[in-house]
Amino acid sequence: MLDLLSACCCYVWIVVLAMLTAAPAALEPIDSLKHAAQTLEGRSKVAALNALARAYWRNQPDSALHYAQQAQTLAESLDDKRELEKALNTVAYMYEVKGQYAKALEIRLRDMELSKELKDDTALAWCYHSLGNISNYQGDNDKALAWHLKALELREKIGDKRGKGWSLNNIAWVFENQNQFEKALEYREKAAQIWQELGDAEGLAATLSYRAEIYSKQQKHEQAIMLAKEALTLRRKSNFGPAYNWLQLGRIYAAAEKYQESFMALDSAIASGEMRYLPRIYNAMAQNYFHLRNYQSAIEYAQKAIALAQSERNQQPLEEGYLLLSNLYEAKGDFKNAQQYFKMYAALRDSMRSQAIQDRILNMEVNYQINLREKEIERLRQAQSSQAMVRNLLIALIALVLIASALLYWRYRASVQAKRALQQKNEELSVKNRLIETQHIQLEEAFKNLKDTQQQLIQQGKLAALGEMAAGISHEIQNPINFVTNFVALAIEQNNELMQMLKKEDRSLDALRQGMENLKSKLERIDHHAMRASRIVKAILEYSRSGSGERVETDLNTMLKEYAQLCYHSYKMKELTFNVKLTYCLDESLPKLRVVTQDLGRVFLNVVQNAFYSVYQKKKTIENQSNGVEFLAEVKIVSQNLPDRVQICIWDNGLGLPEHLKEKIFQPFFTTKSGTEGTGLGLSISREIVHTHGGRIWVESKEGEYAELIIELPKSAALTPKQESGEKKSLMTVIHSL
Repeated sequence: MLDLLSACCCYVWIVVLAMLTAAPAALEPIDSLKHAAQTLEGRSKVAALNALARAYWRNQPDSALHYAQQAQTLAESLDDKRELEKALNTVAYMYEVKGQYAKALEIRLRDMELSKELKDDTALAWCYHSLGNISNYQGDNDKALAWHLKALELREKIGDKRGKGWSLNNIAWVFENQNQFEKALEYREKAAQIWQELGDAEGLAATLSYRAEIYSKQQKHEQAIMLAKEALTLRRKSNFGPAYNWLQLGRIYAAAEKYQESFMALDSAIASGEMRYLPRIYNAMAQNYFHLRNYQSAIEYAQKAIALAQSERNQQPLEEGYLLLSNLYEAKGDFKNAQQYFKMYAALRDSMRSQAIQDRILNMEVNYQINLREKEIERLRQAQSSQAMVRNLLIALIALVLIASALLYWRYRASVQAKRALQQKNEELSVKNRLIETQHIQLEEAFKNLKDTQQQLIQQGKLAALGEMAAGISHEIQNPINFVTNFVALAIEQNNELMQMLKKEDRSLDALRQGMENLKSKLERIDHHAMRASRIVKAILEYSRSGSGERVETDLNTMLKEYAQLCYHSYKMKELTFNVKLTYCLDESLPKLRVVTQDLGRVFLNVVQNAFYSVYQKKKTIENQSNGVEFLAEVKIVSQNLPDRVQICIWDNGLGLPEHLKEKIFQPFFTTKSGTEGTGLGLSISREIVHTHGGRIWVESKEGEYAELIIELPKSAALTPKQESGEKKSLMTVIHSL
């Protein structure tokens, strides 16, 4: 009756405590983090993925690993080393939780190197902490202790009190594995003092749990149960879930052979909803049924633990489950299955404790010991140097006196020699200064001569351009002169006919009147075209006087046509066999720009003339080399209205330019023309003019096939509709209007 009453009280206490420690659903923060991870970009997304992984790592290791690996990949692509370290820490910890120690070690070593590079001692201490845990899981207590001591040393150095508490707990764990329970309890007490000073319920609960395990191993079951319950109560003050504490309490009850209370504690562990502990909880239940000789239920729970551990790739409970099933089948007398599961257990255990992992940890341990020895050697060196300092000081004083005497003598001799050398240098500098002054005068004269020569060449270029323009203008003036000449001839002929009619006796007044009218009409036409020629000449004179360099509003399409035609007639007069297909592709939406018309016209004349020269030279070369082969010379003039600028392209299918000459053609005095045909200033001046207008000019070409010279001018000087009435016309526009 008393046993039943005790069990009921224990059950009520467990139910109440389970209600108090049940973790509230954290769906809202997780949903918010998921939304952030889906919507954010760049470093913000990496931070959200890391936070999401940490939110999952206690309850859902697979989800935590998934999001941490996403954060790792994105951080690597962004070269964000700080967030990459956080992601590597989570990935390594999840592999450690799942018992995949080879993977955990690989990632943790990389995390350690990155922490060193970032000079993040807090993260580096956690790497040492984790490497100690991995060595502990591998059963290598000495290496585990070395890593935990290294973590403790670093945490004491940086003042990480909370981390120091965890290091003390881990050192106690190593001693506990060696059955040195008193020493383990000593370190647990030190850790508990730190947690109490910090008011850290989570750390204190963990320390109480570890102490409860030690008492349970010492068969002090009542003390173990009391501490486990106290740890479970503290869990509700921390962010950790209570599943581990329920599992621990269930195992302590089982060790005390209180299986009913153990089952109730394990049921509460399942109800807490922390999935990461389920395989271990099922194994604990299977152990209870094994001790109660309920082999079938034990086998069912062990198989559930194995299936869940396999799906989560959680090796530690998987190894425990294989061994448990082997023992269960052996107890049932099913030696075939017992042998099969024992083989599976042995294979998994060997893979978890492979020699490769041991070698890697051993290598790191050797490096650690070497580092310790180097520090010891450095300390001894410092001690020896301090002992020798007094002796060296006395020797230094004696040497100093001798050196001072020698220095005084040396300085005296050096000063005498320096004075002599200085006097000699001054004399040499005087000679060099006179020579430099002479050379400077000569260079100034040479520079003046060069500038005069350059001005002469520029003037020649201007005269050449003026000659080209004059040739085109003469073509325009020739039209009215031809009209005048033709109508004068007709007028003379008409006058002769009238004289003949007057000599005849039967002359008719109507015929005479008609003849006089025709003569008057021809004379009016003569007067009209003569006046037009006069106006053209006056317009040229007025235009030549207006070279003020002021910007005027100009229609570039019209200007391109006019100067291209002017250049064509000029070149045609110079080379009678010259012929070219001149094509215009002009954008009608081109805005009017405020430019210096004379200067920009000079640019168009230079560029088009170069295009005509190139196609004509290619035509002559092809016709001289190949009998009967004709070459169709073609020049295209294109204008485009771009969003913020105007582009003008002048393309020809002439000789083209080799790659190494594309930049040189804009240099002053550089020309590709033979003999005295070019001065080398046309494109140089053109580039200066285009730059003055805020634009740019360059060439695209393929040798032997084509050349395209491209001019771009900004729209910053584009006309508004109200400005069009005040536009100043170009010379050729004036001539055509006359």
